[in-house]
Amino acid sequence: MIHALLLMTAFNFLSHGTQDLYPTFLQVQRKLDARTVRWIAIVYNIGDIIGGIVCGVLSERFWRRSVIAVATLCVLPMIPLWSLSTTPLMLGLGAFLMQIAVQGAWGVVPAHLNELSPPDARGTFPGLVYQLGNFLAASNATLQASVAAAHRRPGSHCRRGARDVRAGNACG
Repeated sequence: MIHALLLMTAFNFLSHGTQDLYPTFLQVQRKLDARTVRWIAIVYNIGDIIGGIVCGVLSERFWRRSVIAVATLCVLPMIPLWSLSTTPLMLGLGAFLMQIAVQGAWGVVPAHLNELSPPDARGTFPGLVYQLGNFLAASNATLQASVAAAHRRPGSHCRRGARDVRAGNACG
């Protein structure tokens, strides 16, 4: 149970950490307009779908843990392209590739959780550990906003902190 709970907590931090405030990041830090951000979001959501399907299929052929590990490790080389690029095209490509990897790992999670489930709790165990992991990772947006506020670059017009994000007033 502890292993599955820690796995779901980490996965929720990973997926929500790469998606939830990314549009705000694009508008505030990269100064992109709402239309461009919308198109980047559409593109990275297509990457979500592709990654989940491809890795889900691969996990039927190869060990699920291996597919999860490889997809998760593929996130690391995407970080610079996803966060440090300066053009919308490269940011969109980085987000697309990032979400292929992130959701690729997630595509395997339901089957993996079923395999980790005790036989007597197979119907409730996956949902329970997913929800508990999500609960433990719920502070993710607040943590990210706090770090962003503490490390804002000179010249950034963003002066709001985590309190404003919790209230729904993200910089933008």
